[in-house]
Amino acid sequence: MKHAKYTVYAAGILILLITSLVHAEKQPLWITNPASLYSEREYLVGVGEGDTSKVAEDRAYGAIARIFKAAVDSRTTELEKYLQTESKGKTDIQRQVAIEEMTKVTSDKVLEDVKIAERWQDKATARYYALAIINRSHAAAVLTERISSLDKEAKGLLKTAGETADKFEKIRSLRKAIKALISREMYNTDLRVVNPAGRGIASSINLADITSELEAYLSKEFNVYVTVAGDNSSAVRKAVVE
Repeated sequence: MKHAKYTVYAAGILILLITSLVHAEKQPLWITNPASLYSEREYLVGVGEGDTSKVAEDRAYGAIARIFKAAVDSRTTELEKYLQTESKGKTDIQRQVAIEEMTKVTSDKVLEDVKIAERWQDKATARYYALAIINRSHAAAVLTERISSLDKEAKGLLKTAGETADKFEKIRSLRKAIKALISREMYNTDLRVVNPAGRGIASSINLADITSELEAYLSKEFNVYVTVAGDNSSAVRKAVVE
């Protein structure tokens, strides 16, 4: 009788183990290999993990955002000279804010197309997982359209700068053209990220040439002399010049 009791007990444990194995969910392959569902050639992907579904999703979004941020940060260093030329006359803080806004807006536009494609919770650990994706071809179309618009804007501004006899108008037009071309370079950087071949769209306008033209014009054709006397004259002169 005692032997029969142990047999029943062992059988019960065995049934529970079998039941647990049957109902245990296998971790989806996309968690470690997103390309198993979304090919790298067609999608940019990011996987996130967290204690809640929202945390996992936010981290998945963040994984994709970091791809763009790294590329834009790298390009910003290269464009620093042009960014400062465009914002010349502003305080250091104003210039920094302008630079940050300019570099942030491009990637944010692309990230509007990111969506959460997969979600999963590991019942054993209570951890949540999320997979964020962005369709490369759709993102490329958005970026290409924006680049085309900026090219048109820059050409129009340069035409105005070349035809106007108003010195102030010429300076304003050249500065706006530089800003448009810098934005174009930022969008083009994003385009290289989403393009599987890593290519962007070559510009027919040389940003360095336009910057040099503005600097030459300011130094040769447009001079301002400021004389200030009295208390705090140095600080006042600096503020007036800026």
